[in-house]
Amino acid sequence: MGRTGSLWGYQSIVGDEVAPDIMTLAKSLAGGLPIGAICMNQKVADMIHPGDHASTFAGSPLTTNVACTVLDRIANPEFLASVRTKGDHLRDLLAELNSPHITEIRGRGLITGVEMDIDVTPIVDQGYEQGLLTVSAGTNILRYVPPFIITEEELERAAKITGDILQGL
Repeated sequence: MGRTGSLWGYQSIVGDEVAPDIMTLAKSLAGGLPIGAICMNQKVADMIHPGDHASTFAGSPLTTNVACTVLDRIANPEFLASVRTKGDHLRDLLAELNSPHITEIRGRGLITGVEMDIDVTPIVDQGYEQGLLTVSAGTNILRYVPPFIITEEELERAAKITGDILQGL
């Protein structure tokens, strides 16, 4: 939700021309509080009857109120623009590293994958030691999924740490 720079992930790929018939939401909807929800078009809604669907984490007044607040904040066009800007900045910084180990940098918004010609496990491990939290996606892709509130300076620090680690390999 919002992480790709669009409210919903599919919008960053197909825009508003195509929409899913049904979509499930959970973790990010209430900022980490337990909630589950489904969104559906009218055609699907017309097929569902009482008792067809249930949820363990739907309907708590507190969590639902939090979810409404989170959704209002993330749906703000300025907020989504900042997600896209920050993600573009991170990918530009990573490209500037010019490491021979980087074979491709891809992503949308604040989801970035850096494909390498080496196993990224040592990069992840050394990053932890230096205060950079990344994760691998497979053996050769270093994944960055920073928080929405990350600053430009923090992105620059992340890229510097990555560059320093790559130079030491």
